[in-house]
Amino acid sequence: MKLMVVDDETATRNGILKYVHWTELGIEQIKAAGSALEALRISSVWEPDIVISDIRMPDMDGVTLCRKLKEMLPACCLIFISGYADKENLIAAISLSAVSFVEKPFSIEELEAAIQKAVDHCFASHETAYLKSSLRCNMPVIEEYVVKGLVREEITDELLDNCRFLEFPLDQKTCFQVLLFEAREAIKVRAEFLGTILPYFEERQERTLKYFRSERELVMILFSPEKGCFIKESIQNTIMEVIERLNREGIPLFCAAGSVVRGYEQIAASFGKAEQMQEELFFTGYGSASFYRKNGGERTTSGQLMKLSEIEEAIRRYDVPGICKWEERLYRTIRRGSVCSVSEIRKVYFQLLYAVECAALKLLHQEVVRTGDEIWCTACAARTLEELHSCFIEAAEKKLAPSHEREGLSDTVFQVICQIKKDYSREDLDITTLADSVYLTPTYLSNLFKKETGFTIGQYITLVRIKAAKELLGDKSLKLYQVAEQCGYSDQNYFAKIFKRQEGINPSDFRKTRM
Repeated sequence: MKLMVVDDETATRNGILKYVHWTELGIEQIKAAGSALEALRISSVWEPDIVISDIRMPDMDGVTLCRKLKEMLPACCLIFISGYADKENLIAAISLSAVSFVEKPFSIEELEAAIQKAVDHCFASHETAYLKSSLRCNMPVIEEYVVKGLVREEITDELLDNCRFLEFPLDQKTCFQVLLFEAREAIKVRAEFLGTILPYFEERQERTLKYFRSERELVMILFSPEKGCFIKESIQNTIMEVIERLNREGIPLFCAAGSVVRGYEQIAASFGKAEQMQEELFFTGYGSASFYRKNGGERTTSGQLMKLSEIEEAIRRYDVPGICKWEERLYRTIRRGSVCSVSEIRKVYFQLLYAVECAALKLLHQEVVRTGDEIWCTACAARTLEELHSCFIEAAEKKLAPSHEREGLSDTVFQVICQIKKDYSREDLDITTLADSVYLTPTYLSNLFKKETGFTIGQYITLVRIKAAKELLGDKSLKLYQVAEQCGYSDQNYFAKIFKRQEGINPSDFRKTRM
């Protein structure tokens, strides 16, 4: 604790410094000033916690000094000492919230009592400031705890205590509504996000409790104790204003609004309706909102979709325009009205994406296709029908559009090419093995393959193996002999010879160019 004595009388100043028991009072640092101006200079740098000041001083009176000190150091505690205990000085001391007014002449005991009072006041102020700071830091944590408990209907005495601390209404008259906001991308700066949307509700005198339940989702409880139930149209307009504002700022947003309920115990019911309405995001997409309606507004499902045989046939023919045409019809059918549940729609698109992958496997340019699990993850990751639609069109155009590469190739040659790409790591892969797999003689298959592709089977196996080797050489954890083995060569030296003949550089040097 730091204390400064300000008095133009040297004897008074020195007497205070000498005879007061500073250590016992908890004062660790002391400075003295012989004038108000000197006190201001010291305070601007040293920042005392307590100031003992005479009132009558020549250059500037103590009242003026302390007003300036309060502007500079609002938390500073003031003790006035004066031989003139008139009404004017007492009023000035009160206006400045002085801790004590000690009239001269005074005893050391009187002054020490005033100092002790100031010390206690400082400690109490510091503790209060610390608690307020801690609460400000912990407020989001408390708020999250309360919102989670209310929406999950996990109401405990501790939760109710925290509600009272947050001045959250626990009566049965206040109306509440749960809103679920979901952004298309992760919300990077949460404070800025809240700073954008909260003023829209504050302007309507609505209060909120909220927490982020994921990097893209905000759960908000909306309430207004003064107004009773909400005016639904007004709330909907406010929500749409928020969505439009964030869309303009490049943050596509969706909002699902639950039912308006009366009493805090019904908040979980509103949350349940909000989650139900959140499913509408799949159909409406970001930049929209879905509001719970007691009578209607929910989608019905028939479990029926248009037949997929036309699309699947177009996929088998590698007819990309036809594929896109039929899928567009499917997409529009779903958009016009929910003829199927979201999970069933995902299954349909999984079926179509899987058909595209299977067709792509037969194309010469496709060497790696996704597994069924990977395709299902893609279908589930799409939050909207629009995303599934775009994902399918992109896959069809990317994987099936270069269909000219298969022109002139028979089914037999395609089958052989697929087997080479699948089994190139087998050392025993040769013309005989491949001929047996398609029930032809090696000579006949060799001539057919050469005629349709321009390569001998041996040349094509080498091309596939070396291409795979170039990819594997980018992995520093693999030794050269391991790369050779994974590409069907048991002899590392022979592998290096073949690689250099094909690429004009040995595998070791090629790897260096990739690092």
